[in-house]
Amino acid sequence: MPRSLAALKITIKLHPTTGKHLYPDFNTLDTVIASGLDWSHYVDQMGTGWHYDRCCGHSIETVESKLGEQFGLLLVPVLFAIQAMSVFPDVVQRVTEVEVAEFYDDHAHAHEPPRQIDTNYILALKALRDLNIILLPEEDDALDPSKDKPGVRLNHNRRWIDYKALHSIDFR
Repeated sequence: MPRSLAALKITIKLHPTTGKHLYPDFNTLDTVIASGLDWSHYVDQMGTGWHYDRCCGHSIETVESKLGEQFGLLLVPVLFAIQAMSVFPDVVQRVTEVEVAEFYDDHAHAHEPPRQIDTNYILALKALRDLNIILLPEEDDALDPSKDKPGVRLNHNRRWIDYKALHSIDFR
């Protein structure tokens, strides 16, 4: 069943004295209070958790991101998004799906490989082939990323389009 989620781009600053990440106090939102969860658990259970900018962290300054700031993306229920934008307008911004795809693909998950490879299994299959042992059909499938079998698999977390489908997200 699709999950209706909205996307928020959060500016995460650093605490001036401790240097720790300074998140908005989402525990003050009515929807979080009503859930009985701490906000950090709420965004994981009701949304998809954090997607952090891995290219432009706190120590890098860009046109978009000041030194000491980092962006994070949250995919959360619409009511959470509305309340968060209202309570924290200076650091919470709703973004479009086009912006989500760009941030997700080029910043948050750009470091991930396009494939997940089980090296031990692949080497075992190579050893069987080197010994002239004919592979079983399911072993051959392990070398085809489109089959989603142990061996070589597509990384469905690498691109927004795949992640969205995998998690049945109905973007709002």
